[in-house]
Amino acid sequence: MKVLFITEWYPNERDPQLGVFIQKHARAVSQYHDVTVLSVSKDRPIFESKDFTVHHFRLNPLARLSFSNFFTRPPVDPDAFDIVHVHVATSMVARLLKRSRVPMIISEHWSGYVDGRFDALAQAEKDQRLALLRSAKRITAVSEILAESIHQCTNIRGIRVVPNVIEASEQQHPEKHPRVTALMVADIADDIKNVSGVIEAMGRTKLDIELHIIGDGPDMELMQHLAAEDDRISFLGRLANEDVLKYMSRCHFLIVNSYVETFSMVTAEAILAGLPVIATHCGGPEMFVNESTGILIPVNDPEQLKNAIEKMYDTHPQYDLTHMQNDIARSCNRTSVGKQFSDLYEEVVNS
Repeated sequence: MKVLFITEWYPNERDPQLGVFIQKHARAVSQYHDVTVLSVSKDRPIFESKDFTVHHFRLNPLARLSFSNFFTRPPVDPDAFDIVHVHVATSMVARLLKRSRVPMIISEHWSGYVDGRFDALAQAEKDQRLALLRSAKRITAVSEILAESIHQCTNIRGIRVVPNVIEASEQQHPEKHPRVTALMVADIADDIKNVSGVIEAMGRTKLDIELHIIGDGPDMELMQHLAAEDDRISFLGRLANEDVLKYMSRCHFLIVNSYVETFSMVTAEAILAGLPVIATHCGGPEMFVNESTGILIPVNDPEQLKNAIEKMYDTHPQYDLTHMQNDIARSCNRTSVGKQFSDLYEEVVNS
């Protein structure tokens, strides 16, 4: 079967972390079907893939001209495929597909259904997204919390849960950092990831500990300013997913201090790599973090975060991650996820 992925989120030369979960879904599906990815963005995607083909539709600042070009000189013709698989329903994608006659499924990853941003959309944008969602033959979400939130926002029922693909690094680093090292991997958008809360909690501890932050984003300069007086904190910028996974193996535990997460791939990746996790009760991490794998704390609670860091400093070698590692490896592997999507495609095409 010929499958076309369409997404505005895809790893690109400016941000190799963007939409890596969609790239992994494409690779999972390519085990069963002929996959083509259409990246719709202003940034050039990372094309290298032996498993599937990647095309780029570059958005022109003059949006009307962009859409005219798409319909007159499309990089790929959606109607040449057996099924279209949209990742994240946006008005942009809705406009690109308004003439397509091919059956479509949508996989949702966007946390805006959970934190109120969907309800805050302009009415025209919301209407276009709703129309796209309602035209889909099937909708999937990466977690139960996201599926339920989509239902609450749209009144659409029957949303299936298909998880993200979680993989371990093929090249584990042989040695840990000599000092206990906490790792944070996040888009540096403080209103979502609360990076400032972690920097402030670090400032309130006197431990011989380092905090390494992987990522970049709109609040990077502000976060660097906040951490300027603490030489235990390092910013590593954006890294490709394989480099993140490799770097994880050098650290001792992970911190996720988000306000909301629909899945939290980095939580599952850290546990699979042998790192216990401090995470907030923000949705996704609760699927993976329990007494055996880490510490759960309330959202935006500086005192609890400080206490958790101090506890984890002493107890990080004591966690038994084996059971959760086995669960993640069984349910979130590439073959299993690809088969779930393949079965869904067959169901749609044969209905």
